[in-house]
Amino acid sequence: MKVQNVPAGAVGIFDSGVGGLTVCQAIRRRYPTIPFVYLGDSLRAPFGDRSLVEIRQINFEILDFLNQFPLRMIVSGCNTSSATVLQDNQAFFSLPVLGLIDPAAKAVGRLDQVKKITVLATAGTVRSGAYGQLIRQYAPEGVHIRELACPAFVPLIENPNTTPTQFRIAVREFQSELEHSDVVVFGCTHYPYLQHYIRELCPPWVNFVDPAEAVAEELGRILGSDGDTVLLEKAPGDQFFTTGNPQTFKTLAGQLVPGLVTEVKRVHLTTLELFGLSPLKKAA
Repeated sequence: MKVQNVPAGAVGIFDSGVGGLTVCQAIRRRYPTIPFVYLGDSLRAPFGDRSLVEIRQINFEILDFLNQFPLRMIVSGCNTSSATVLQDNQAFFSLPVLGLIDPAAKAVGRLDQVKKITVLATAGTVRSGAYGQLIRQYAPEGVHIRELACPAFVPLIENPNTTPTQFRIAVREFQSELEHSDVVVFGCTHYPYLQHYIRELCPPWVNFVDPAEAVAEELGRILGSDGDTVLLEKAPGDQFFTTGNPQTFKTLAGQLVPGLVTEVKRVHLTTLELFGLSPLKKAA
């Protein structure tokens, strides 16, 4: 594939679909002219239901694709990838790869009067225990942390025909936990799209922690004065790619983050024979 129209200094972002667009949106608010190269692997979403071997291989394929662009860094816009293979990604690729979970855990640690924390995440992220482990490093002793797998959420969000009633039914499954939470952490970048429905079940004083906002803040600290240079000198030259249907991706993006995505291209990832892994079966 020929690389074109991407300014040097762009930030690469990836996810299993449209969820990582919340990361794009958060970064755009802080740094309005930093361009993105975004890849949503909708064909193999959700990652949270896949094995560690599959997640690792998918990540290597995605990063190999992004590595051909003149990027300054890559943000893993997928909590499952951040929880399970971030260190592999950082070790294998020369570009800096920034994860979501540590910035989110630090954000939780900065909150006051926190007793009960609910982390809503994919099954893969919950299995890893990454959120609980890192939150305990930054939060006061004695906090109660509950990590809940929400496997129905991503497929519903990735379907442009899902109704508000269907969203409410899915969220209501976790009503008893949400009603007694001081903090709700969106342990998947898709889940902020459900904040309206989740808030309906939470006490009025609840704090929401969105890893997209946390990683945007962390990105600012990493860029430092370079971020100011990009802000002043670079114009947006965003590129959005999907392994799925470009029109479906664009429709979803228009519903969820209006005005961010104007054009979407389809990409076919070539399986990499890394670490002796066998190729994944392609979705029918």
